[in-house]
Amino acid sequence: MPLYEQWSAVEEITGVPAADVRSAARLFATGGNAAIYYGLGVTEHRQGSTMVMGMANLAMATGNIGRIGVGVNPLRGQNNVQGSCDMGSFPHEFTGYRHVSDDATRQMFEAFWDCELSGEPGLRIPNMLDEAVTGGFKGLYIQGEDIAQSDPDTHHVTAGLAAMECVVIQDLFLNETAKYAHVFLPGASFLEKDGTFTNAERRISRVRKVMQPLAGVGDWEATVMLSKALGYEMNYSHPSEIMDEVARLTPSFAGGLLRETRRARFNPMALQRRSAVRHADHAYRSLRPRQRPLPADRFRAHRGADGRAVPASAHDRPHSRALQCGRADAAHRECALA
Repeated sequence: MPLYEQWSAVEEITGVPAADVRSAARLFATGGNAAIYYGLGVTEHRQGSTMVMGMANLAMATGNIGRIGVGVNPLRGQNNVQGSCDMGSFPHEFTGYRHVSDDATRQMFEAFWDCELSGEPGLRIPNMLDEAVTGGFKGLYIQGEDIAQSDPDTHHVTAGLAAMECVVIQDLFLNETAKYAHVFLPGASFLEKDGTFTNAERRISRVRKVMQPLAGVGDWEATVMLSKALGYEMNYSHPSEIMDEVARLTPSFAGGLLRETRRARFNPMALQRRSAVRHADHAYRSLRPRQRPLPADRFRAHRGADGRAVPASAHDRPHSRALQCGRADAAHRECALA
């Protein structure tokens, strides 16, 4: 189909004048750095996969990929989906996005956990529901997700939930999925637990408990109690133990999650995980933002290998935390006034 006919077809389908579509396309292609951001309105649509590929093709065709300030950027649907994926929540990957079929990675986890692990990927949610409808999948434990409301093809989702013999829901409130639950367990909000949240730019924010869970027990404790009741001795007493374990098994997280660095490096300004990203024109570039240098008289001097005095790390300075807290408080006040 000739290009002018494509513009007309788009106008007929969308109701947007073809001239406006052409102007927007040319502006995107010639306006310098251009980045695409999209959310669940795209990915949960029936043509979501095709739309994502279309956006990727658009970015490549206009040269808006592979440079700082451009690219195709999916926005996660909830506030810690990125952290959940980083921690290996996919059925085909360990922490750090390493595939379960990789023998070296799997053997490392097997040695640490003292058990045998399968190299075959597990089922994704649509596959679980397909199997449930046919009678091959019997139970599901859902934490903090309302699949009957958010997943595509609601009738298929509810049919799968209704066919299961045991559905356990753990959440803050009763939701649409909870209508199919055989067991409902209490969840905890971000104010009621310790841990970390990771956003789309890999910024790890420390979350500290400010109040006891209203249900009397948090989602962490409830999971441990359920595990023990089912015969598996899960003996984690605090999320920090998981952080230490992940950091030892996944070196890319070591700087942010190890216990000995957590106290010094997690602060109200948050830590951005350093990630080695390979670019075409230069080897590894750190994406961590630069920090404004402090006055020289506030540096505590150390001696380097050559005997010269060198400034201490910003995270080692006693005043640094107070300074950062002050900046964070100022930012919060500005937001409140706005």
